[in-house]
Amino acid sequence: MSCPLHAVLPTAQRQHVALMIIPLLVLVLVTGLAMAAVQVQAAVRAFERSANQTANVHLQAINALLRYAHDRRDSDWQLYREAMRIPESAQQTRRLLLQHGPEALPEVEKLMIAAGREPEDVAAMLRLYRWFGQRFMSNTTRMGWRQTDAMMQRLEQEAQHLRAAAQAGLDPTTTDTPAILQRINAIDATLRATNLDLAHSWARAARTTTLLLQIGIGLIAAVLALISALLIRRSLREQTHYTRALTEAHRRWELASHAAGLGLYQMDAATGDIQLDGTAAAMHGLGEQPRTLSRDSVRALIVEEDALRTRQEVEQALRVGDDYRITYRVRHADGQVRTLEASGRRILADRHERTSLIGVLRDVTDAATQAEEALKRHAAERVAQAQREFLSRLSHELRTPLNAILGFAQLLDLDGQHPLTDTQRRQVHWILTAGRQLLSLIEDVLDLSKVEAGEINLHLERVDINGLVRDCLPLLEAARQQHQVTLLNRVADTPLYAQVDAQRLRQIVINLLSNACKYNRLHGHATIDTRQEGDTIVIDIGDNGIGMRPEEAAQLFQPFKRLPSSVPHAEGTGLGLYIVKQLVERMQGSVSVSSEPGVGTRFSVRLPAPDAPAL
Repeated sequence: MSCPLHAVLPTAQRQHVALMIIPLLVLVLVTGLAMAAVQVQAAVRAFERSANQTANVHLQAINALLRYAHDRRDSDWQLYREAMRIPESAQQTRRLLLQHGPEALPEVEKLMIAAGREPEDVAAMLRLYRWFGQRFMSNTTRMGWRQTDAMMQRLEQEAQHLRAAAQAGLDPTTTDTPAILQRINAIDATLRATNLDLAHSWARAARTTTLLLQIGIGLIAAVLALISALLIRRSLREQTHYTRALTEAHRRWELASHAAGLGLYQMDAATGDIQLDGTAAAMHGLGEQPRTLSRDSVRALIVEEDALRTRQEVEQALRVGDDYRITYRVRHADGQVRTLEASGRRILADRHERTSLIGVLRDVTDAATQAEEALKRHAAERVAQAQREFLSRLSHELRTPLNAILGFAQLLDLDGQHPLTDTQRRQVHWILTAGRQLLSLIEDVLDLSKVEAGEINLHLERVDINGLVRDCLPLLEAARQQHQVTLLNRVADTPLYAQVDAQRLRQIVINLLSNACKYNRLHGHATIDTRQEGDTIVIDIGDNGIGMRPEEAAQLFQPFKRLPSSVPHAEGTGLGLYIVKQLVERMQGSVSVSSEPGVGTRFSVRLPAPDAPAL
């Protein structure tokens, strides 16, 4: 399966549209220019035809006037007047254009059509005037028109003389009429020559216009073709660059998806066919080759409990079209169950492609397992928290009646007015011993609850370790005598300072020395040493007692973990060393143990010296 390209298809479509628009634009421009050229040429031809028509009208008017001079028929006079309409309208239109310019064009058009000119020619001539004004007329044309107008005025004057003579009943052979006819013939000769010059002028203009239009269209077509070729070349170069960049992006995408362990898929909404690349196929247990499967075939791989939900979520994604994320489990042929996460979006149908779902697959089995384990840990922590809260409340509730029991037992032992018998005294001592052991257990449980809940506030200060150790030794005299152990104090008399909480360090030292007495051999000895190693103060507490195996020592600082069973009647709850470790670490220190069965055990407590960095 290839990398999804839908996000970049609009860019490719724009490239294709650009390649199509450029030739079309060139064609439109050339066609427009050709049509404009045709219209210009048609207008020039219209002016040429107008000049020829005017020349013919001049000839008709003079011929009619000559006949009228000889025969004096009113029909010839009417023919003359009819023929003069076009020259008169031409003169009037020229005057209007000179006086009012383009604003007079509607009236000019009416006059020219009323004078008998073809409407198509009138429209073409006026169109040329709108485009170029009078710039399209040569000097020869202007001079010819002025001369024609002057001749027509003279002809009209001679015609009026003839008309007056005819109406007066004068003989056509009188001396005035031949002179008039001579002048009319002279006017005719001048008009013929002028009209011939105008005809030649418009013919030259038509040929020149045609040549210029051909040259112009050719040049413009060549320029447009060159520009089109350059644009097409540029578009093709950009298309090549775009294709190369797209190929590189596709390669980078494949590399990134492979490195990230992502699989690619695409589902045709119409057919239900699903394309899987090699990674996606492997996630479904189908090997590492790309596959195209039906929707039912893929559904058969999904765990039955997830199949219906997965189908509904896919239908929802096809219907709504939002980005989606679907998690489901698949069962491989070897029975292994993997959890997959499909993320993607809907691609709507267009003219070239159908609606589909496209996206990436990710194997989230490990993440799902970790999430499940995290939920279990959270549940276990909640249970442990509930246990700690229960133990804390229980300890508080037990300590009150226990203190009363111990208090009354001490009163019985100290009552001088009612002395106890030896048997009673021994029984009271048993009560006191058992009560103190129970009170110690309650205190340990309270300390455990406070440590794990983070409720113990330490006051770190500069403390003389050697002086604190010497103060603790008298408190261990009862334990030493009970177990018949010798305590060897090897701390120096000079002060040795550490940054600690004095009360909690005293608790640590007493706990470790008590263990050294409790788990020692008969008539054994326990030692305590202090020293400084750089920025660290070390307290070593050792004994030559029963010792431990390495696997026992490794579990020593866990809560409720008792020391070896070779001392079956040793007192304690298994919380002391766990509390010691927590307190030492809260003071930015560490505690370790080294032991050998039958040789003894040594605990080393390392604490920061004043102004020393944390361990």
